[in-house]
This record gives sequence, structure tokens and C-alpha cells, in this order.
Amino acid sequence: PGRIVIPGLLVFGASTALLALMSSVAVLLLSAFLGGLAHCFLYPALNALTVRKMSVCRRGTANGLFTAAFDFGLGAAAWLWGPLAEGAGYPPMFLAAGIVSGSGVLAAMSFQNGQESRGAKDGKDIKDSRDK
Repeated sequence: PGRIVIPGLLVFGASTALLALMSSVAVLLLSAFLGGLAHCFLYPALNALTVRKMSVCRRGTANGLFTAAFDFGLGAAAWLWGPLAEGAGYPPMFLAAGIVSGSGVLAAMSFQNGQESRGAKDGKDIKDSRDK
């Protein structure tokens, strides 16, 4: 999953920024295809990386929190990007959103350099919590 995140973020950012240049239905369809493709790779890869960092007993909670954070981000985006779209128009808003999406690459690169944890072994943290 770690190898998918950076290209996925770049494609997602480019597909969003491409909407700023939309001049035809073909450009819209290309943007939609690239955005859908990026989402199909990014969502499960980011979810796997998030869940993998947790112990096996907490992976369900991590999955729920990841999904909630993702949904919250989609809802909050309307409140954040709406005023920009109203003030400057849709092309600058889509360009800014594409740049912000693409800038996630910097965060992904910093996480890639760190040691990846696979969480506790099956049942280990359950036994440890009972011993305390």
C-alpha cells in the first residue's frame, strides 16, 4: 500500500486541478476517470496503512475512525472550498483543491521514511492487558 499512496495523490491532485482547465466534456470525462482511478487505489491503500499501524484488537476501531475522518473531510470540504468558489469562481477553487490534494505527497514522503509498524501479534495485547 505504501507504494500506491504517492502516485495516487499525484493523480488525484492532477484530476482535481484539471477541472480548473475544463473546456469540454472530454476534459471532464478525463478528470472523472483519473479521479475515480486515484480514489479506487488511495482509499484502500490509506485504510490499510492506517489499520496496519494498530494492534489487532484495535483495528476495527482504527477502520471506523479512518472512515469517519474521511467522511468528515468530504463534508468539511464544502464549507472550506465553497467561499473560495463563491468569491473567485470554480476554476481557481478546483486549482487550489488540486494543489492541496497533491501536497499530501509531502506528508506521504515523510511517513514513508519512517519505520512501518505492523501492530502487535495476534492476541499479544489482549494477554498483556489482562496481566496489568
